[in-house]
Amino acid sequence: MIHSRKSFQTHQRNISSSIAIGQFDSKGHFLTSEQVLDNYRKKGLCQTCGVTQTHKKKTSMKSGFYMEALTKDGVVYRGWCLKCHNIEEILERPDVKEQLEKKSIREKSGHHGRQILINASSLRHRAMKIKIRGHSCGDDKPSVSAIEGSPMSLQTVATEDSTDEIDECRDMDTIVTEMMEQPDSSSVQVRGCADLADFSDESLDAISRAIDTIVAAMKNHIQNLDVQKKGCRAFLKFTAKGKLSSRQIVEINAENVSKIVVQGGIFAIVSSMRAHEESGSLQREGMRVLRNILCANTKNRQLYVMSDSEISAVINAMKVHMNSGSVQKIACRLLETTARSSSNLKSIQENVELRSLIVEAANNFPELCSNSVAFILSIIDGINLNESINK
Repeated sequence: MIHSRKSFQTHQRNISSSIAIGQFDSKGHFLTSEQVLDNYRKKGLCQTCGVTQTHKKKTSMKSGFYMEALTKDGVVYRGWCLKCHNIEEILERPDVKEQLEKKSIREKSGHHGRQILINASSLRHRAMKIKIRGHSCGDDKPSVSAIEGSPMSLQTVATEDSTDEIDECRDMDTIVTEMMEQPDSSSVQVRGCADLADFSDESLDAISRAIDTIVAAMKNHIQNLDVQKKGCRAFLKFTAKGKLSSRQIVEINAENVSKIVVQGGIFAIVSSMRAHEESGSLQREGMRVLRNILCANTKNRQLYVMSDSEISAVINAMKVHMNSGSVQKIACRLLETTARSSSNLKSIQENVELRSLIVEAANNFPELCSNSVAFILSIIDGINLNESINK
């Protein structure tokens, strides 16, 4: 996407006028991360990038001043910056869920003047169809595209008409240095993890530095969901060659996988899944990374074998998110990949709880899980899926 020189200069002025963490205010006083975030909140700016306007100050007869969450095409949705958060992540937020559940969204479809009613579940279903399209100043940096087939005005493609803001182009060394110098700043770590994900094709030495930095960020901010999600997303990109696709089998980058395994990436992912078991999107992302890692091999030798603790984390995700078809689907696919390894066969055979969970997943979501479950059962002991389900 080509941005005009005018729009780029406008964004540079926006960046220079905002207060960055670790800098000084107009009076020469050093600002802590808490002071900067407080400044962002007062100005109604995104808590991650500090550039996008997400809230606007309003007045009320009852409560006086308050900050109103904004929605602007391609920029912000219900007070969440679309540059720093994808739409699926936003819809997982408790406050957004509550808003969508309390109030249905009425809109005109544009076809024959009909009015249609969209509730929270249908909106979330549409969000699952979001495609990622490259956008940056020279490199292939992903941005969220529009929801396919949706007549809604929620357009998430950044264009010159929708916004004058673009992200700064920063090299990997700059990002890593910033994250290392400000390890306690969650906003710096969130942005850093998100930016490092765009350097998945760098040299092995560079990838190794990035992995160390992401692992440290996830460890130091284990309770921060945003850091964990961005860290898992970066690992997911590192494990694949080329662009990620939910509809196509990706080619695994075995060299990057070996670095993630050796440098503690798996422990960071599983710890994240355990710390945030209520987040379905994090569980999906974590299990996708583990599955890619399991698929990696070099010289026909598997690089990684699932431990009992890691299988337990997958089982826990299935138990907590029994009603989520997407979580059950990726969990069953991960367990299917695990079952293909003779090294994991004993752990799967002896896990009674696992068997009951995958059969229930096949019952509840047959189109999503039946094939994977049938394979797992056939590998374990040759049980016919239909007979097992009917018992």
